[in-house]
Amino acid sequence: MTVYLSIPGVRPDPVQSQIDLFFAELGLGVNPERAVAPRLGELKRLHAMSDARLEEIGVPRDQITAHVFRDRFHR
Repeated sequence: MTVYLSIPGVRPDPVQSQIDLFFAELGLGVNPERAVAPRLGELKRLHAMSDARLEEIGVPRDQITAHVFRDRFHR
């Protein structure tokens, strides 16, 4: 279950929300900022794709971050 903090007037960034959740679920002593920076472009590129295109390449939208980090962090 995903829980989002709702702050009036602030729209959450779905890419950052998924990154935050991914690393929180890992529970590792990882510096997410250093791990994410080199892959942020790929994360944003995939999030910008339509659901149909993501389905074509076999990546569910809620698994984009896990897909991008599959070589470093296995869940």
